[in-house]
Amino acid sequence: MFLLHDVFGYGYGEIAAIVRKSEANCRQAGQPRPPPCAGPGGPASMLPASSGNRLAERFFAACQGRDIPGLVGMLAADAVLYGDGGAKGTGINRPILGRDDVARMLDTWFRQGERLGVRAELVPVNGQPGALFHDPAGRLINVITLDIATAPCGPFRSVINPDKLAHLGTLSPIGRRSAGPDRA
Repeated sequence: MFLLHDVFGYGYGEIAAIVRKSEANCRQAGQPRPPPCAGPGGPASMLPASSGNRLAERFFAACQGRDIPGLVGMLAADAVLYGDGGAKGTGINRPILGRDDVARMLDTWFRQGERLGVRAELVPVNGQPGALFHDPAGRLINVITLDIATAPCGPFRSVINPDKLAHLGTLSPIGRRSAGPDRA
C-alpha cells in the first residue's frame, strides 16, 4: 500500500478498491510500525491503560469466554487473521478472511486451548496489544497480536513458528510439528 500511495500517488479510497480492504485499514497500513517489545518481564511487559488495550482485553475475554456474537461484533467486516504455519508450527498457512471466518477460527483455537489448559498473558507485542499463550507447565505455545486502535478489530497475527518465538523462553511441544522422515 505504501507503493500505491507514496510512489504512485493513489488515494486511500482507490487503494481500498484495489486491495479490497476498507479505506481506514489502508490508511493504518501506511503508518510506521512501533519498535518490537522486550518480551515478558521486560520494560514493556505491562499494557498501558489505553482504549486499544481495553479493546484487546475485551477481545481476549470474548475469545476465552467463547462469546462468539460479542466477538463478531468487535471484528471489522474485512478482518484478516494471518499465521505463520509451515514445516515447524501447526499454525494456519493462508490468511483467514472476513469477520465470520476469523471468529470461527478463534473460537476453535480457544476451545482447544481450554481443553488443553492453555492460559493467556496480555502483553504488548511490537507496540500492539497481544497475548502470549502458555501450556499448563508455563511453556510458550504461540503469540497473537492485534493491530487495533479502536473498534472494530483487525487484522490479527498468530505466531507459532518456534524459530520466531525461542527468544521469549521455553517453548511448548503443543503446536509444533514433529521432525519425521520427511521433515528436517
